[in-house]
Amino acid sequence: MTTVNEIQPIVMNDKVYGHWIGNKLELNWEAYLLPIPEFIQLLKDANVPQGEMFIVADKYLKLRSEGAPERAVLQRLWGNASLTYPTGFKPLDDMLGGGLHAGLTVIAAPPGRGKSTLALQIGRSLSKQEFGTIYICNDMADSELMAKMMSGISYELTKGKGGWTAREILSGEEHLRENAAFQKVASLYLTETKHLFIETGHAARDVDALGYLIDGYAALFAASPTYEHPPVIILDYLQNVQVDGKGSEREQVNAVVRMLQERIEQHGIPVLAISSVSRDKYGQPLRLDSLKESGLIEYATSVALALQFRAVHSEGYDEKKERSKPEQHMELYILKERFGETEHSLPVTFIPKYSTFLFNGVIHKSKPSAKIPKVKGIGAG
Repeated sequence: MTTVNEIQPIVMNDKVYGHWIGNKLELNWEAYLLPIPEFIQLLKDANVPQGEMFIVADKYLKLRSEGAPERAVLQRLWGNASLTYPTGFKPLDDMLGGGLHAGLTVIAAPPGRGKSTLALQIGRSLSKQEFGTIYICNDMADSELMAKMMSGISYELTKGKGGWTAREILSGEEHLRENAAFQKVASLYLTETKHLFIETGHAARDVDALGYLIDGYAALFAASPTYEHPPVIILDYLQNVQVDGKGSEREQVNAVVRMLQERIEQHGIPVLAISSVSRDKYGQPLRLDSLKESGLIEYATSVALALQFRAVHSEGYDEKKERSKPEQHMELYILKERFGETEHSLPVTFIPKYSTFLFNGVIHKSKPSAKIPKVKGIGAG
């Protein structure tokens, strides 16, 4: 199998126009929109052999004769960019207009609200639907991410009556190895995450390495007969990606967002990014400018969601009290929707002990009341 390291980008004027995947040439459709002199120069710079040159030249001429430049805008509107990736949780999909779309979707919350848990749950659900999903994490190890997902699965299998915590899974390997119920959890985890690829380490923390990683996966998916669509990228989390040569944290975040914008434009991919929140915004309803070093994030995102306690809108809000509850009544609140309405709220319940979110409510079209309903149901809609 071709690995990411065997993929070589084809670059001209600092823009990637395709890749060598082993000995196979894969050009992006943007390459065929180049003027003839630049297209020929691109092939020369890429050391395309004469035999392959005939093939790509013929394709270039054919696309030109069919009006490829004039159709470029249509391809963006109705090509890969038009794909919808349902999260698998109906209330959330209803709020997102069917699911995730090509573009940048951001989930923002203070620490301890379950941002990573929610992102992992969405990633696992996408994988169950056989959508290739790349979970890139710079905040936790692979084992921690796996343990959180298995904890959620164990809770689902008991229909909300118990399970194993992520801590118990990480520390009790010997004990659990012979446990039949846990073996069922592990088996289901392996089945449900066949299309979920976890990446941690340097590639998740450095902006250049991260961009190369996304390019590599996009190229592999384009060449793979298994996948019909580009992958979904989940980045956990945005503010922890470093950029050499950028001084302030805001400059670094802006550079990461610009890189993601370029990859979204180039590959037609959905990117779901986790964002932290400015410390002085922790105890109040979140706004778009509450995102830490928001800057370019405010303008580049297609959808921005706040994950917060529902009681934050009520008088006498006690954050410490809300965090102490075993079932935490929260909401996903739309801060920005480029093609839809804002200030919609979806009630969700967070079970921190078992790393699980329950989607059991309907969308509110205004700020929710302070009254908290009883939990109904335990699973995805």
